[in-house]
Amino acid sequence: MGTAVVAEACRRVGVEKVVYASSAAVYGEPKYLPIDEGHPTEPLSPYGLSKLVGELVLRQYA
Repeated sequence: MGTAVVAEACRRVGVEKVVYASSAAVYGEPKYLPIDEGHPTEPLSPYGLSKLVGELVLRQYA
C-alpha cells in the first residue's frame, strides 16, 4: 500500500510530521450528527475502507 511505503520512507529519513487527507467516508452511515472524530468507523465503500486503512497504518508510525 502506498501510504505504508511513504510512512516507512519518512521514518527512515527522519520526517517528524505528515499530514494525511482522510475522508468522512470512513464513518459510513452517520449514527449522529454532526459526525466527530469519536464516531464509530464503518466504511461502506472500498474508498472509505482504503482511507481507514491509511489512518490505521499511520497510527503505527505516530
